Amino acid sequence: SGATPRALLVAITVPHGYPESLFRELMLGARYASHRSNVPIVGRDTKLGSARAVLTCGIGTVNSRRELFLANNAKIGDLIFSSGYLGTCAAATCIASQDSPIPRWAQEAITVPDLPFRRSRNLAKLRCAHAGIDVSDGLAADLNRLCKASHVGAVLDVDKIPVHPRVREVSIRERVPAWTFSLASGGDFQFIVTAPPRACSKVESLGFKRIGAITKERSLWLQEEGDKIRRKLPEVGHKDRRGQKFVDEIRRIVQETSRGNNRS
Repeated sequence: SGATPRALLVAITVPHGYPESLFRELMLGARYASHRSNVPIVGRDTKLGSARAVLTCGIGTVNSRRELFLANNAKIGDLIFSSGYLGTCAAATCIASQDSPIPRWAQEAITVPDLPFRRSRNLAKLRCAHAGIDVSDGLAADLNRLCKASHVGAVLDVDKIPVHPRVREVSIRERVPAWTFSLASGGDFQFIVTAPPRACSKVESLGFKRIGAITKERSLWLQEEGDKIRRKLPEVGHKDRRGQKFVDEIRRIVQETSRGNNRS
């Protein structure tokens, strides 16, 4: 959202009899993340519950509201930008479910994501971005949330979605377009922002990639091969469903979005 991270709150629930060694690993992991990002843990709590759960809350500050990019502030005509590669964690999850041993790149994509802190702060300093949202449930789901909050629509240029070379390798193996993994889930810890066309060169100079545009029509569209193919963006994304494996959800979304239904 453009804020400078200042502090982290951590709450953990574990079932009765949970091994102390595993609890210690959880806390060491929280400390590692805290040190790596230079953001102190200033509050924490533990409770007994029916299952293990970890809840975190980040606290940040800004010097001006103009530095923030919030989900309800997209403007018609804005361009949409991605802060980095999308779909890497989804593709890595698919590989992790099949290959043994798991390739190192897939392990790192899942466990040690590259957080775009500096890119976020540099963009905030420009004070030109309008709206933004983290891609936590997949590009399709989170772009939909941003558009609904701002009462706008969007067109995604799927060929411009930044995809890691490793993901392209997975897409060839799975026989699906590489960009479909970006729609399936989050986990990459990247975000999207909108900004007016006049700021495009400045935003791109920070490393952001232009992937679409905000429209007046309150519909979401996928655009392929320039503007030769356009179809409705399916309402897909990560949802917590009882009994569903994460990798199965990813595969279902990838297949659904690669079929090319609803073309216009």
